[in-house]
Amino acid sequence: MTGDRVGSGRRGELAVVVQPVGRADPAVEIIRHALAKGVLRLVDSEPAARVGSDPEGVHQARVATRRMRSDLQTFRPLLDREWTAALRDELKWLGGELGRVRDLDVLRGHLEGCAATLDDRDQKALVPVFAAFDEQWTAARSRLDQVLGGTRYHALRDDLAAAASAPGVTHAALEPARDVVPPLVDKAWKRLRRSVRELPEVPSDEQLHDVRIHAKRARYAAEAVADAFGKPARRFAGAMGRLQETLGDHNDAIVAQEWLRAHAPDATAAETIYALGVLGGRFRNDATAARARFPAAWHDASRDRLRRWL
Repeated sequence: MTGDRVGSGRRGELAVVVQPVGRADPAVEIIRHALAKGVLRLVDSEPAARVGSDPEGVHQARVATRRMRSDLQTFRPLLDREWTAALRDELKWLGGELGRVRDLDVLRGHLEGCAATLDDRDQKALVPVFAAFDEQWTAARSRLDQVLGGTRYHALRDDLAAAASAPGVTHAALEPARDVVPPLVDKAWKRLRRSVRELPEVPSDEQLHDVRIHAKRARYAAEAVADAFGKPARRFAGAMGRLQETLGDHNDAIVAQEWLRAHAPDATAAETIYALGVLGGRFRNDATAARARFPAAWHDASRDRLRRWL
C-alpha cells in the first residue's frame, strides 16, 4: 500500500484520511478504507443536512450511516464483536433519526409528482392532505435538528473517525484481502439468492421488501471493496443496484398507499376522499408495474459472470 492521501474531511478537530488499497493488502486496510469513506460522506453531508433546505443533505447522511452499518455487518467475521455491536447500535439510532425526515422527503416527491397529474379540482381537494403532511414533516425536521446538534451525535461522529483509523479486528483481518474478502461478499449474495428462492409464486409486499434489503446489502458489500477489486466488483454492485431500484419503486408505491390509508379517515369532504382514491389507484398501478419488472431484474442480477471474482 502506498499510503498516499486520496481524500480527507475535517469538522473542528475531526479528521479522516482515505488510503488507497489493493487486493494484496491485509483485509484490515479494506476495512479502514471503507469506514473512512463512510465517515467522509457523513461529515461532508452534515452542513446540508443541518440547513434542511436541500433534501439531498439528509439523503446523503442517511446513505453514509446505512453504508457504514452495512460495512460493519459485511466485515463482521474480521471484527471484534463487542466493538462492532456498539457502533452498529449507534448507527442504527442515527439512521432512524435521519430516516424519519428522509422517508417523508421521498414520500413528498411521490405524492406531489402524482398529484400534479390530476386535474385542478382534484389537486385543490388535496390541499388539506398536504397541509397535514407538512405538519408531520416539520415535526420530524425539528427532531432531527436537535439530534444533529446533540452530544450523542457528536460522540458517535468521533467514535466513527476513531474506528476508521483503528478498527477493532481479529487476526483473520491481517490476512491478504484477496483471500478473505471475496467470501464475505459472496455471503451477502447467497443471502439475497436464498431470499428470492424462498419467495412464493405471488410474494407479499413484505417479502419483496425483504429481498430489496438483501439486494442493498449485497450492493453495499461489493461497493465497500470495489476500490481494491476493481471492475468485477463494480459490475456486480451495479447489477445489485438495478435490482434494488426496481424493488425500491415497488416499496415507494406501497409506502405511499399506506400513508394515504392512514390519513384518509381524517378527510371529510367528498372531493378530498375522491381525490385520495384516485391518488391511491395511481400508486397501486405503480406497485403492480414494479412487480412485473422484478423477474427480469432478478434474471439480470443473477448472471453467473457477475460473480466470477468471488
